Amino acid sequence: EEEELDNRLRGLPHDTCLQPVDIGQEFLDHLDERILCVAPGEGNKPISVFKEVGGEAMSFPVLFPTGKFSFNDDRETRITPSKYFKSRLMGADTRFARDTSY
Repeated sequence: EEEELDNRLRGLPHDTCLQPVDIGQEFLDHLDERILCVAPGEGNKPISVFKEVGGEAMSFPVLFPTGKFSFNDDRETRITPSKYFKSRLMGADTRFARDTSY
Protein backbone atom coordinates (compact mmCIF):
# COMPACT_ATOMS: atom_id res chain seq x y z
CA GLU A 1 0.00 0.00 0.00
CA GLU A 2 2.83 2.43 0.87
CA GLU A 3 4.69 1.49 -2.33
CA GLU A 4 1.55 2.18 -4.37
CA LEU A 5 1.26 5.65 -2.80
CA ASP A 6 4.93 6.35 -3.58
CA ASN A 7 4.38 5.36 -7.23
CA ARG A 8 1.35 7.67 -7.53
CA LEU A 9 3.23 10.62 -6.03
CA ARG A 10 6.43 10.11 -8.03
CA GLY A 11 7.22 13.09 -10.21
CA LEU A 12 4.83 15.44 -8.43
CA PRO A 13 6.38 18.61 -6.98
CA HIS A 14 6.61 18.75 -3.22
CA ASP A 15 7.86 21.40 -0.83
CA THR A 16 10.79 19.96 1.06
CA CYS A 17 13.51 21.22 3.34
CA LEU A 18 15.91 20.88 0.39
CA GLN A 19 14.48 23.74 -1.67
CA PRO A 20 12.79 27.03 -0.85
CA VAL A 21 9.12 27.54 -1.69
CA ASP A 22 9.96 30.38 -4.10
CA ILE A 23 13.27 29.32 -5.63
CA GLY A 24 13.24 32.21 -8.11
CA GLN A 25 13.13 34.84 -5.38
CA GLU A 26 15.78 32.95 -3.41
CA PHE A 27 18.05 33.11 -6.45
CA LEU A 28 17.44 36.83 -6.90
CA ASP A 29 18.11 37.57 -3.24
CA HIS A 30 21.53 35.91 -3.21
CA LEU A 31 22.84 36.30 -6.77
CA ASP A 32 21.39 39.68 -7.74
CA GLU A 33 24.74 41.30 -8.62
CA ARG A 34 25.59 38.60 -11.20
CA ILE A 35 22.41 38.99 -13.30
CA LEU A 36 22.99 40.52 -16.74
CA CYS A 37 20.37 42.33 -18.78
CA VAL A 38 20.29 40.64 -22.19
CA ALA A 39 17.29 42.56 -23.53
CA PRO A 40 17.95 46.25 -22.85
CA GLY A 41 15.39 47.30 -25.49
CA GLU A 42 12.57 45.22 -24.04
CA GLY A 43 9.29 47.08 -24.22
CA ASN A 44 10.53 49.47 -26.93
CA LYS A 45 9.36 49.53 -30.53
CA PRO A 46 11.87 47.75 -32.83
CA ILE A 47 13.65 49.78 -35.49
CA SER A 48 14.28 48.33 -38.93
CA VAL A 49 17.92 47.60 -39.73
CA PHE A 50 17.44 49.51 -42.99
CA LYS A 51 15.97 52.65 -41.40
CA GLU A 52 18.69 53.11 -38.80
CA VAL A 53 21.71 54.93 -40.20
CA GLY A 54 24.56 52.43 -40.33
CA GLY A 55 22.31 49.60 -39.13
CA GLU A 56 23.20 47.23 -41.94
CA ALA A 57 26.94 47.78 -41.41
CA MET A 58 26.59 47.25 -37.65
CA SER A 59 24.58 44.05 -38.22
CA PHE A 60 27.19 42.59 -40.58
CA PRO A 61 30.61 43.88 -39.45
CA VAL A 62 32.47 41.17 -41.38
CA LEU A 63 30.89 42.31 -44.65
CA PHE A 64 31.30 46.00 -43.83
CA PRO A 65 34.70 46.18 -42.06
CA THR A 66 34.92 49.97 -42.45
CA GLY A 67 31.27 50.55 -41.56
CA LYS A 68 30.71 52.34 -44.89
CA PHE A 69 28.80 51.69 -48.12
CA SER A 70 25.67 50.21 -46.56
CA PHE A 71 22.14 50.72 -47.91
CA ASN A 72 21.33 54.06 -46.29
CA ASP A 73 24.70 55.78 -46.78
CA ASP A 74 24.64 59.08 -48.66
CA ARG A 75 25.21 58.70 -52.41
CA GLU A 76 25.43 61.13 -55.31
CA THR A 77 22.88 59.04 -57.24
CA ARG A 78 19.83 57.66 -55.47
CA ILE A 79 19.60 53.86 -55.58
CA THR A 80 16.46 51.79 -55.04
CA PRO A 81 16.45 48.95 -52.51
CA SER A 82 15.91 46.48 -55.36
CA LYS A 83 18.98 47.67 -57.27
CA TYR A 84 21.06 47.82 -54.11
CA PHE A 85 20.37 44.23 -53.08
CA LYS A 86 20.68 42.89 -56.62
CA SER A 87 24.13 44.42 -56.86
CA ARG A 88 25.07 43.01 -53.44
CA LEU A 89 23.92 39.47 -54.23
CA MET A 90 24.76 39.29 -57.94
CA GLY A 91 27.80 41.56 -58.09
CA ALA A 92 31.48 40.77 -58.56
CA ASP A 93 32.05 40.86 -54.78
CA THR A 94 30.73 37.43 -53.77
CA ARG A 95 31.06 37.92 -49.99
CA PHE A 96 27.42 38.97 -49.71
CA ALA A 97 26.06 36.11 -51.82
CA ARG A 98 28.10 33.53 -49.91
CA ASP A 99 26.99 34.75 -46.47
CA THR A 100 23.70 32.93 -45.77
CA SER A 101 22.89 35.19 -42.83
CA TYR A 102 22.96 38.22 -45.15
